Order: sequence, then structure tokens, then C-alpha cells
Amino acid sequence: MTYPPGDILLGKYRIEEMIGRGAFAEVYRATHIELNRPRALKILRKDTPGVGSSTFQDYEQRFGLEAKLGDRLDHPNLIQVYDFDREGNDLVLVMEYAPGGNLAEKIQAARDHGEFIPIEEIKKTAIDIAQGLAEIHKLDIVHRDLKPSNIVFDKEGRSKIADLGLAQTPESRIVRQLAGSVGFDQPGTMEYMPPEQCPGQKMPVKASADIYALGCITFEMLTGRVYYQQRSGTKPSSLRPDVPPWIGNLVMRMLSNNPESRSWDGSEAVELLNNGASSSFDLLFRFLKKLRYWWIILGLAILGLLVFMINNYLEAASVPKTSTPTLTEVVRTPPYTILPPTPTDTASVIPTVTKSPTSTSSKTPSSIYTLAPSITFTPTSTITLTPSITNTPTPTYTNTQMVERIYVTVTNVCEINGYADISFTGPQTFYAGGKIRNGGSLSLSFPIPGTFYVTARIWYGQSYTWEGNIDLTSDRDFVISCIPPILR
Repeated sequence: MTYPPGDILLGKYRIEEMIGRGAFAEVYRATHIELNRPRALKILRKDTPGVGSSTFQDYEQRFGLEAKLGDRLDHPNLIQVYDFDREGNDLVLVMEYAPGGNLAEKIQAARDHGEFIPIEEIKKTAIDIAQGLAEIHKLDIVHRDLKPSNIVFDKEGRSKIADLGLAQTPESRIVRQLAGSVGFDQPGTMEYMPPEQCPGQKMPVKASADIYALGCITFEMLTGRVYYQQRSGTKPSSLRPDVPPWIGNLVMRMLSNNPESRSWDGSEAVELLNNGASSSFDLLFRFLKKLRYWWIILGLAILGLLVFMINNYLEAASVPKTSTPTLTEVVRTPPYTILPPTPTDTASVIPTVTKSPTSTSSKTPSSIYTLAPSITFTPTSTITLTPSITNTPTPTYTNTQMVERIYVTVTNVCEINGYADISFTGPQTFYAGGKIRNGGSLSLSFPIPGTFYVTARIWYGQSYTWEGNIDLTSDRDFVISCIPPILR
């Protein structure tokens, strides 16, 4: 006979409905009248068929143990036990209500639909169970009856371990025998018991016995099959190809017949599950598994990376590291006046004047000027061309003497062929250009004085350009000399 909805038990719990039934006990959803909070009541009626005095005493011990442990344990992955009492001759255990059902029902539903539980959901459930085990293992308590029907879910979907009535505690270490379990020295459910907990084993078990049960549960979640019914050593991936390698290997470690080869306790299992779930390989594996032809995409990606690296290496080996042509101006007829440059853009120009007795002319000491990102003026000046410098401010040269003739010579002293041109734009336009080989030159002369806009370019696979205004009012020679590039 069951309790109908509306019955009041222990003077404060109103029965709402029956939500489960075991071998002898029944589970009801009830409401705490004063608190208006849902509760789960596990009830064993003394007049239940098949329940003798020994069975009733065994359940009384189990309910009492759960109540004592409930007073010591408070963890989000463990079902909270609030009270243990009697209603007449009936035993009543008051517990936290978990509205999400149990794991055995979830596995069976997936099996009925021919589907697998998603890997992410399995990992979350396994971690929740391991965290609950870690809490009881800290107190040297071993559950000994961990199985899918003892894993329930709250309204947020969090997994909780229930039914600690068969737990092994430090205080007792009692080996009890369940009704209907004749011949078993250790309690539990055969399909989820490790070898050291099976018939004939009288020694107390260690926390690793619960890890074996966790491996059985995880295997069943992954494959929908009971590991006890499979050939020993069967891997989850052989029954479900999309099982990530890390979780498959971890499950097989949990299922080792040797307790020392398993995770030692729940804390170690939590660490291994968390580390495996966050590994970069697992993240890549999950992404590729979503693609139909992931192995082709992975192969093409690797091939593309190799081609890219080889191409970069060949380009680096063939392109000169630096190649700096210079423009040398030889001034034959002093005196002259140097006017400071006026910047026309955002380039930083810092002139530095250094005098030296050297000269490149037999008539008078000459001056060489160097133009670069910073411009240095010396009695002998070299104008250095740098890549992509446009409209660089240049000094203005003023001389009162008349121009005899201006000569422009382009000389290639490099070891490779190139191309050069130089142009003067002013009262008239003059241009010289063409291929220049080692020792070759291009020449241009003209007698027209005035201000010219000068453009000089040299190519060696890259373009080097110098542009600026020069006021030519003296007899001058301009020579462009190519400095050999420094190869990588």
C-alpha cells in the first residue's frame, strides 16, 4: 500500500506523488508544510512483501548512517540528508529533492532513441561526480554503491551523488550483507564493483574502488553499454568513434583491475578530468570532428604551412639585405654659401657640419654632402639614397660665378647588373638612364645654370630614390656611384 497525495507524514510533510521505487523502499516527492520547500522522502514500510526482520534492521542501519553522514557533509554534488524518523512502523528518510531525475533514466532515454549523450555533457557529469567523491574521500568514506541510478540531477542540471547507506566509514568499516546478496562479503552492485570488492574479498576497500565505479559509469554514458557486459579492456572509442582520445584513455585507466593504476581518489580524478577537458589537443579534436572531411582539411592546412615556410626561406636567401647607392657631388669652384634647409614635411632633418682637409678636385678643396634620414655636411659630402624617401629637404647652393659646364655621370661599381636614371628639371630638362653593368656609366652635360629639381633612382630588385631642389650656379660634376649590396 502506498501513501496517496495529501497524506501528512511526521506531522510536517505533505505527500505530493510517488517518484521512484526500489527493491523494497519507495521515494515520494513531498512538501515541507511550514517552509513550503520540496523534499524527497525515502520510505520503507514494515509490511512490504518480502521485508523480514533482518532486512528491516539492515535498512534501519542504512537510513541511520545516511542521516549521520548528512549531518557531516554539505557539498553541491552530494544529496543533502535532513532527517531520519519513523511514522508508526515505517522508516522515513528526509532528503533534498532533485527534480532532474537520475542518470540511469538519461542513459536509457538516449539508448531508446539510438543516440549518444553529448561528450560535453558527459564530461560535466563525470567532473560533478568526481567532485562529490572528493568530498567524501576527504573523510575516508568510500561510497561502495556508486551507479547511474544513484546519480541525480537538480533543477540546474548539476549532478549529485545519493544513497550513502552502504558507505564504508572509518568508524565502522563494517562489512554488511544486503538482502538478496547472499554470498557477497562486500555490499554494492555487481556491474559497478571493482575486483577487490567482489565475492570473497573481506578486506576494507579504498577510495580507488569508487574510481572504478566512476569509470564504469563514464563508459556507459559514452557508449550506452554496460562495461561489465563487454570484453575486458574494451575501449569506448571502439563503440563510439568520436570519443576524444584523452577521455577514452582516462576511462581505461579508471577501469584498471589494479587499484594502484587508477586515480587514487576523487580529487585526483577531478584534476585529470579538468586538465584533459581543457587541453588544446582536445579543443582541436572537437573542432575537427564537426567537419565531415576534417582529415583532408587538416592535411591541406599542414601542406599550406610547409609551402609558406619554404617560400619565405627562399625569398630571404635571394633578396639582398641592404643595398645603398650614393650620389656624390663634386664642386670645383668656391667660394659658396650654405643656406640651412627648410623642412617641407614631417621628416626629421638634423644637419651636422664637419670640416676636413680632403678634396676630390685638383683645383680647389671640394665638398661632399651626405643626405640620409639625418643629413651631414662635411667638406667632402656623400649623398646617400635610402628606400622610399620622397621630398627630403635639401640645402640650397648659391654662387655668383657663371657656370662653365655641368657633368652628370652614373657609374656602376656593383657586382650585379642594375638600372639607373637621373633627371634635372628646371629651365630645361635633362635626363640620362639605362642599364649599368660593372664599370659602366651614363653621362650627361649641359651649360644651363639655375635651380633644378633633381630625381635620382637606382634599382637592384628594389627602388632607391632621392629627390630635391639644387640651385646650380657653378661649374659642377655630379657622380652617382653604386655601393655593392650586402647579401644576407
